[in-house]
Amino acid sequence: MFPKNRFLSVKAILLVAVAATSSGPRAFASAAFGLPDGSPPTIGAWFCGDDFMEPDGYKKYIDLFADHSPYDLLPTSVRLNRREITEPAVHDQTAAAAAYARERGLKIALDLDVRLAREAFRSQYPDHPETPVVDPQPLPKRRLISK
Repeated sequence: MFPKNRFLSVKAILLVAVAATSSGPRAFASAAFGLPDGSPPTIGAWFCGDDFMEPDGYKKYIDLFADHSPYDLLPTSVRLNRREITEPAVHDQTAAAAAYARERGLKIALDLDVRLAREAFRSQYPDHPETPVVDPQPLPKRRLISK
């Protein structure tokens, strides 16, 4: 039912959305037809795959969002095989993607989930469990307040 990598590509998501509209891709708002300044952002989601790290690998996705979607804010999660968000190359590529997105009228909010940097965390804190251990404490008894 789902692709092997468990994440639908941005193209597939947009194709489904375009197919669901009767007037095709031009029915989507573009940067030229966006909401007036001061309006809350229209939020999409971008899950970057391995092709993100290719030279200018982010441009095709940002262009797709800018040209064919109403979104102007993209919370972005970098999901790379055998790479982490703490690597300088990933940082540089993400910075370049954010700059290009700004040029196209979009903003990016990067997901900084520690699970995307497990090895860096383990090397910095080798004796720390990845999941914190919580010692459950009983709640104090509370007395009911009557009306």
